[in-house]
Amino acid sequence: MKSVLILALIFFCAFTSFAQSHDTRDSSNTVEKLLVYEASKKEPLIPFLLNLILGFGIGSLAQGDIIGGLLVLGFDAAGIGLLAYGISSVGGISEFKTKNDMELPVLAISLITLGGLTLAVTRVVEIILPFTHAANYNKRLKQTLGIAFGGFQPTFNVNMNEGVRPGFGISFTKTY
Repeated sequence: MKSVLILALIFFCAFTSFAQSHDTRDSSNTVEKLLVYEASKKEPLIPFLLNLILGFGIGSLAQGDIIGGLLVLGFDAAGIGLLAYGISSVGGISEFKTKNDMELPVLAISLITLGGLTLAVTRVVEIILPFTHAANYNKRLKQTLGIAFGGFQPTFNVNMNEGVRPGFGISFTKTY
């Protein structure tokens, strides 16, 4: 029974040693990684301005966020379609101006309101989307390159004491 446990422990240690990443911190490799990071990171300012001024997810598509850009494009098109159909069901823009004193159809008002709300919500999402995409992309890029910028990084450890009681520890690592 002990040999099975020892064998399981050896296999467990072997597999975890292969699964752990070894972070080499020689200065030349770190400088090269930082240069690659600075050249490859995404800035959210230009996509934000494109989304704010042009709309339709143009900034998100230019940034490389295909899913976000296409979703925003679809919802913008749906909002404009609802707004246009609501106005056309009243009788067009010229009839809409002359029918101010008359009762407008409930369906037309509902479509106009829904189209306007869709465009407003989509515009808010267009403003936020470039910043979230850039932050996620840059975080994944740092993890892929193995870059740890200076600062404190908390690590949580689980230790088994002699009395077979689990012990928890928090330590902070300072990286330069």
